[in-house]
Amino acid sequence: VGSEMCIRDRSLVDVCPTNLEELTKAAKILGCGNDTYGNNQYLCLPNVDRTSLVEFCYGNLMGMFEKGFVT
Repeated sequence: VGSEMCIRDRSLVDVCPTNLEELTKAAKILGCGNDTYGNNQYLCLPNVDRTSLVEFCYGNLMGMFEKGFVT
């Protein structure tokens, strides 16, 4: 599965949330859900060129995986 299939509802933002209240509000606006472990799937990161910020719902498991371990 390509990474594009796991990302939905992308949008550019001026700033990322700075606290839990702002994060919860942004996640609700985008309609982000939780993964199977209850982790919110909202992310806000710089784009690949680091010229803007992108917020989106990540449609896969959140968290870290061991190197070489892919589900």
